[in-house]
Amino acid sequence: MNTKNLTVLAIFTIIIVIAAVVLTQPNDISHEQKKFFPNLASIINEVTEINIQTKDNTITLVRNDKQWFAKDKHNYPIDMAKVNKLLLGAMNPLY
Repeated sequence: MNTKNLTVLAIFTIIIVIAAVVLTQPNDISHEQKKFFPNLASIINEVTEINIQTKDNTITLVRNDKQWFAKDKHNYPIDMAKVNKLLLGAMNPLY
C-alpha cells in the first residue's frame, strides 16, 4: 500500500470515528411536556361548565351536583367517566 492510499484511508477512518462519537452522544435537550391548562389539576373539581366548539357546532356541558348534562341537547345526561377523561386529557395532552 502506498503513502497516498494510506493517507486517504487514515483520513476516512478519522471521519468515521468522529461521526460515530457525535452520533452516539446523548441528547441534552429535555422534552418537557407543556400543558394546555397547567392549573387545571388544582381546580378540576370546581369545573361546572365546558364549552366545546367546532367549525359547525357548539355544545355546552354543565354539571349539576355530580352529574354532567348536555345543555344544548335538552339536558341529556353525559357519562361522568367520559367528561373526566376529557378533563384529564386537557391536563395532560398527548402530542
